[in-house]
Amino acid sequence: MRLEQIDTCLSEIDLGGMDAESDPELSDYFLTTKHVAATYKGKPYIFLGRKGSGKSSIFSQMPRLSLRHRPSAGILQLNPDVYAWKALKSYTEQGISAEHAHTNAWRFTIILELGLFLLDKQNEWSLEARRGLSKFREFVGADFSRNTSGSLKASSSVLRSLQSFNLGAFGFSVGASRAEMPSSELTPDITNAMLEALRDPLSESPTIVTFDRLDDTWDGSQDSRSLLIGLLKATKEINDRYRGRRGSEPELRIVSFLRTDIYDSLSFDDKDKHRPFEQQITWDEDSLRDLLSKRLPEGIEVDDLFEEGLMRGSVKPFDHILKRTFLRPREVLQFVNLCISTSDPNDFEISKENVREAENRFSSWKVDDLKQEYAKSEPSLPALVEALRQQVHRYDSLDEIIAALRARDNTLIDSLGERTALQILFDASVIGIRVSGAGATKFKATSPALALPASGVVYVHQGLNKGLNITETRRSRFDEAEDTEMEEDS
Repeated sequence: MRLEQIDTCLSEIDLGGMDAESDPELSDYFLTTKHVAATYKGKPYIFLGRKGSGKSSIFSQMPRLSLRHRPSAGILQLNPDVYAWKALKSYTEQGISAEHAHTNAWRFTIILELGLFLLDKQNEWSLEARRGLSKFREFVGADFSRNTSGSLKASSSVLRSLQSFNLGAFGFSVGASRAEMPSSELTPDITNAMLEALRDPLSESPTIVTFDRLDDTWDGSQDSRSLLIGLLKATKEINDRYRGRRGSEPELRIVSFLRTDIYDSLSFDDKDKHRPFEQQITWDEDSLRDLLSKRLPEGIEVDDLFEEGLMRGSVKPFDHILKRTFLRPREVLQFVNLCISTSDPNDFEISKENVREAENRFSSWKVDDLKQEYAKSEPSLPALVEALRQQVHRYDSLDEIIAALRARDNTLIDSLGERTALQILFDASVIGIRVSGAGATKFKATSPALALPASGVVYVHQGLNKGLNITETRRSRFDEAEDTEMEEDS
């Protein structure tokens, strides 16, 4: 059905907010993907995705969706603010590494916030659960106010003054304080005591603790890396402790949403032990089509928005759009919104010319956004991207693109190393590879596990071509058939 048939023009199409925080109606058209169920069931607890892939959308919808996926579980959502990051970063313990201290700090923070969350619940607790909560309440003190709204203010504000708590509530000597106990033992001992007090309450009220916006204060410093590593280690330790028996669901589960580029930049011992618990948030053409369709008027399909017919490469307009994104929801919505804004408000369809006009602006956005996205996790990427400006879209070999990069910034390539420079571009999906010049061009954006091959034909991502003023050359050798092939492959 076309828009004209329901007397609806393009100016009346509202695709909603571009991000979860600015979209109060997200629940009306939230698309439940395989990643959503995995947050409640299954073993993944590190959810990774590039910027705009939908991490915060899943996070924001978890309380509502828990009623369907796991109605017995409560959801404790945590968004560390600047205050919390500062307190956590500054936490130290004598005699242990910063990474170890940050792991202790996160473990303490998570369990304290969990206990406060359970204290707030109006459950009909059993006698055993009431005893545990009473012990926890005695520990934190009757006058202790949570007042955090998920920002971790309560727990982070006390990390440097644990002596203010009643440690005698957990069997430590009366009057025991941080100054009277070995610092390397204090926080783990308190955490274990808190967990024991919460054992019965958790058995009656299972809880999923979720972390989002962990990149808001990320600055790429060693302190930031140590803090995130500490969170990952603390999360694994707690999840291992509460892992349910086969076929059962755990009473406590900690889930984190983190940007892929930041996670990949972290290096620490035993990172391989976290691999089985990672879940990449990826999208394909069909799921993105479904996502857009849910935001359109009833009876209107995605292709109904566009002028009938095919664009260059023999693809429909929406498929043309998808090929110029990294297959992330936010950028698809941005591109389509741009198409609408470039059209006459009274039109009933987006013309192919509108799509081409929107592409010029969108591509410039993508170049800027990509450089900003990786500026802290991979500081050399912006310069590498700029080295491709006004060059060509296709290189016959890895050596050929290296030569082109050297021609623009030889010092940069020498400092990075040739293979590393290509790896950085490949990991960000700035370039894709067609092995042996045959088959599909592979980009890591659509295949996260993809490794950079040793050889192949190199293509710059189509979504960046206009923004970088890249030209298509060698027309005598690569004719219109190549354009069709690129549309189909990339």
